[in-house]
Amino acid sequence: METNSNSNTSSTTSRAVFESLFRYKSRLVNTLAIVMGLVVLYVLFAPRQYRSEMNILVRNARPDYQITPERTNGSIPQSDVTEERINSEIEVLRSRDVADRVVDPTWSSSTTNSRTAAQIKQHEKAVTKLTKHLSIELLRKSDVIHVAYDTGDPQVATRTVEKLLEAFLLKQHELERSSGASSFFSGEQDRYKQELDSAERELAAYQQGHKIVSLPDKEAALEQQIVDLEQQLRTTEVQIGELSNRLTSGKQQLLGLQQREITQQKSVPNILAMEQLGTMLATYRNQRTTLLTKFLPTDRLVQEVDQQIANTSEALRVATEVNASEKSTDVNPVWQQLNTAASQNSIELSAAQARRSDQANQLGQLQAQLIAAEASTVDFNTLQAKVTELQGNYQLYTQKRNEAQIANAMDQQQLVNVAIAERPTFSATPSNPKIASTLAMGAFASLFCAVCVVFFSEMGRDTIASPSELESISAFPVLASVPFIEGSPLPTTVEVRMAPNPVTDPSSAASLRLQEKGARL
Repeated sequence: METNSNSNTSSTTSRAVFESLFRYKSRLVNTLAIVMGLVVLYVLFAPRQYRSEMNILVRNARPDYQITPERTNGSIPQSDVTEERINSEIEVLRSRDVADRVVDPTWSSSTTNSRTAAQIKQHEKAVTKLTKHLSIELLRKSDVIHVAYDTGDPQVATRTVEKLLEAFLLKQHELERSSGASSFFSGEQDRYKQELDSAERELAAYQQGHKIVSLPDKEAALEQQIVDLEQQLRTTEVQIGELSNRLTSGKQQLLGLQQREITQQKSVPNILAMEQLGTMLATYRNQRTTLLTKFLPTDRLVQEVDQQIANTSEALRVATEVNASEKSTDVNPVWQQLNTAASQNSIELSAAQARRSDQANQLGQLQAQLIAAEASTVDFNTLQAKVTELQGNYQLYTQKRNEAQIANAMDQQQLVNVAIAERPTFSATPSNPKIASTLAMGAFASLFCAVCVVFFSEMGRDTIASPSELESISAFPVLASVPFIEGSPLPTTVEVRMAPNPVTDPSSAASLRLQEKGARL
């Protein structure tokens, strides 16, 4: 039963809606026609608007250089494009400087006093018109800025967007450029270069005059040489003492030794003399024999030979009685060894004494050099600190000059942190009004207005249009209805009497006056 009741209610509601639409079909059609006519007139006679668009990509193609005199890293590490960065670029696009350059490129170069009131007013009007028709927005979930400009001429729209792009890029260069930084750092670099050269020449002259390459290294080298030389001097003195003791001991031992010693002694006859004397004796005897054949024994020649024979015989006898004695001597090896050792020790002692004297002289010279080096420490350190400071400043300003030159080169190459994703477009098709969408929206609006007219007409109605309405507002059932016949006269006022309801009020009667022409009872 409940399902049947709901179904009947839905059917009744739909029927009532359609009855209302058909009841006020003239109003519905008229409203549709009027609204659609207005829309068609708007589409036909509205001024055409042409749109030029471009897309700008925000990126980190150019590092940000810190052009400062501080000893910091020149470039800031790149990171992802932030929302603040994109909003900043959008505000630059919307800035008054960019708009002034789009309207009048020479506006920023002229002074305020040279502008008349009419020029300022006209310029303000043009800027207002530009900002009114200019649309700048960030595309969803991207780093792209969308720029659109609407105007009645497509060529004007394209030129305006191109001027806007040019003015925006020029503003980007101004914002990212450090004006005069390159020339300033170049001048400072040249000044510090001259001061550095002068300081280096002064330091080199001081080093040449004092024979210094590096004072700390020289002091360390002198100290090390002094320590080594002192160690060598002590070693030499020990050697001198040792050699002196050895030399004294050797001389004492030499006093008790002979320089040479007999190594062999023998006695032998003088055989050679005996042989020679025997030969002579035989010769003299043979000569006497020969003379006796010629002379008498008393003759002088024979006597002389006899005397020679007597002398030779005596000499032979003496030679036979006397033996030769041979003795062999040699250098005493102990004495020779001690003497050689003493000579060597004497030579080594002389050399050690000379070496000690030389080492003492060198030690005195090194100590004097160390004292002189320590005395020149203050002047040398002052000059070296000056050179170091000037070198640091020169390198710093060289680095800053290079950074400024890199920035200028980026400006000349138009390298900025934005890129043109889509250049200004040219379209001969009007962007406004859009015929299809406008007609569709007009149809929807006309239908909505017509339905609203029908709704408010139905809500403002004070007549009864059907038996069901009559039954819903009265406690009596409808007994009959009189159909409306086309062309037949119908009174303006109809009085209807209904039979009493025996259940509710058996003795009562009801009457109803209908005010609508063409109503059915």
